[in-house]
Amino acid sequence: MRDLTNEEKEVLSEFHEEIQNLAKVHAEETEKSFRQVIDDLDREAEEASYEPEEMALKKLQELGFPMEAEDEEYIEHRYKFS
Repeated sequence: MRDLTNEEKEVLSEFHEEIQNLAKVHAEETEKSFRQVIDDLDREAEEASYEPEEMALKKLQELGFPMEAEDEEYIEHRYKFS
């Protein structure tokens, strides 16, 4: 048997990290209840029907960006952009 090169060790390390991340995702998915799985499927089906602009607006809203004129006015008054 031969010793591993540094490049081979690096590749194996990256592969190991990738497998660990995959295992975490797998564990999260398998721990879901039946209801959570159905909710995820419903959400995915709903999102598949969105136009790209609708999807972008939904993501911005989820992140807390102002979506209504009232929100924008509040921010403008609070921070007084000049």
